[in-house]
Amino acid sequence: MCQINPDDFAYSPSGGMVRYINWTYKSNFAIVFFSFVVIFLLLVFIFGLFYMWAGNAEPECIVVAGKKFDYYDQGLETKLADGFHLSWTTFTTVGYGAVYTATGNDFEHQRSCIVLTMLCTAEAFIGLLYAG
Repeated sequence: MCQINPDDFAYSPSGGMVRYINWTYKSNFAIVFFSFVVIFLLLVFIFGLFYMWAGNAEPECIVVAGKKFDYYDQGLETKLADGFHLSWTTFTTVGYGAVYTATGNDFEHQRSCIVLTMLCTAEAFIGLLYAG
């Protein structure tokens, strides 16, 4: 008969993640806190770059202070700052409302915003896992 080894289905976590978690138990609080801040800012910045890319592709899908994403067109720094702002409010689920994804009232062609919506959903989920 067929013998099934239960170890074939055992959980096998990432070695790097296990080493990092074990390191956090051995290090002092300030260094661990600093590492959490760096990881948080790195994740927010990466998602901010994705939002900037998505905003350039479909500017009507991101609303900044009541206007579409590229309304003021003040250059790369402003778009990156707006993408970063949308990213940290999504990641932390704070959602202040100064920068947000367009709703049906803002932009009626919501099908063109599906990539941005999925990106926001993924970031909010990752943010919740990170906070947990």
